[in-house]
Amino acid sequence: MTSAKILVVEDESIIAQDIQASLKHAGYAVPAVAASGEEAIKKAAETHPDLVLMDIHLQGAMDGVEAARQISTQFHIPVIYLTANADDSTFERAKVTEPFGYILKPFEERELSTTIEIALYKYQIERKLKEHEQWLDTILSSIGDAVIATNAKGVVTFMNPVAEALTGWQKVDAMSKDLAEVFPTVNEETLISVNSPVIKIIQEAGVTNEHNDTILMTKHGGQIVVDSSTGAIKDDQGNIQGAVLVFRDITMQKRSEALKAFAAKLEQSNHELQELLYVTSHILPPPVRKIQLFSERLKSSWSGVLNEQGHNDLERLQDAARRIKLIANELMTFYRITLKPQPFTTVNLADLVQELVFDLTMSIEQSSGQVQVGELPTIEADPVQIRQLLQHLIDNALKFHSRERAPVVKVQGQLLKGPEQQLAGVVPAIELCQILVEDNGIGFDEKYLERIFKIFQRLHGDNEYEGAGIGLGICRKVVERHGGVITAKSTLGLGATFIVTLPVKQPTQ
Repeated sequence: MTSAKILVVEDESIIAQDIQASLKHAGYAVPAVAASGEEAIKKAAETHPDLVLMDIHLQGAMDGVEAARQISTQFHIPVIYLTANADDSTFERAKVTEPFGYILKPFEERELSTTIEIALYKYQIERKLKEHEQWLDTILSSIGDAVIATNAKGVVTFMNPVAEALTGWQKVDAMSKDLAEVFPTVNEETLISVNSPVIKIIQEAGVTNEHNDTILMTKHGGQIVVDSSTGAIKDDQGNIQGAVLVFRDITMQKRSEALKAFAAKLEQSNHELQELLYVTSHILPPPVRKIQLFSERLKSSWSGVLNEQGHNDLERLQDAARRIKLIANELMTFYRITLKPQPFTTVNLADLVQELVFDLTMSIEQSSGQVQVGELPTIEADPVQIRQLLQHLIDNALKFHSRERAPVVKVQGQLLKGPEQQLAGVVPAIELCQILVEDNGIGFDEKYLERIFKIFQRLHGDNEYEGAGIGLGICRKVVERHGGVITAKSTLGLGATFIVTLPVKQPTQ
């Protein structure tokens, strides 16, 4: 026979003694008997009974229903009500406390024993069920994937912390809301709203839907690419009781895949550039040299025979050959910036510009111009590419001079501080410098600012100013490779200033 401990709560002492005797005769232990609701709560705390037999009608401020409610809430002890009679309102209050039995007085000892055994068994089953639910809740809360469960109508009944983090919803706020509100998704390509996967599962009788990549629109306006799968929750009869949605954030995975695809395309583009560079540097020069050689022979051997038109045509042929050679050389310079960069080293810009001025002596003298060099910083850079950059800018300033005045080119630099760095358009967390190349030449209309930095884009005809239209494109490519920006400001007819903003030190790779 069982030895469960039963707390008896009865304000009639004779009835209490009879109940106590019946319980002991049936093999139960009675650790205490209480006559009021307040005493029942106190005895329950002291004796920790397995079950409470509670008379509904007790003398004092607290009746048996309220005492049962507090005992159940505080100590999770099952309660069986004892009563001789009860009105409808009292009975309704008693039901709310979810008692494990209800015995009408007077009762037989066998009836009492049977009700107690059923109540204890029911309590053990519910306790195991709650432990199982807690165990399952702990597992689902600990796994790395997000989990949301719903009932058969698609209303959220559970979500784990990962689901809270990804959706932006707290579990307490999401409970009892439709899944479509907590887990709104759109198609990854079309951005059109996608129907709730749980509703689809329920409608299709539990067919599992796996690996559905969509974009989750979070509660706070974010967008997360998720890989989700859903499955039905069924009872032992196969009826669908709800569904479970499992999903994970694959945003970084998608970005990684996109980067890999981009890298593959970039590798293919580099391969094509290598082939183009080979053609430009090896295949193209020999026929151009032959054109120059034979046109020179024609000029020296047949100049006396050719008429004026013949001389003009031959001159045009030689100019075309020189232009092809110039374009080929500039193209090789342009593509080598990407394909064959040199390591960054410390470059004293003041010394470099002085060397350039010396190398450009002939061009300066031919234009009757001058180059004024101001203070310039020392930076980390590719010395070959920085030399190309400044040479193009100074050479352009000398070349595009006004017919009415000799060119004056000013080259100077400065370190940027505070707000100046933010206005420069480069990451403000690093130390920056600015190099200014200013001239008094013909200038340009600033509406063409973007156009002048594109290769083969020229604002003037070949007969006006010599060039291949690649120089400023090379400048931009060099600056971008160094993590900087290049721009210009100008007034047509009054000169231009090219502004190069560069990091003083290159970030560690």
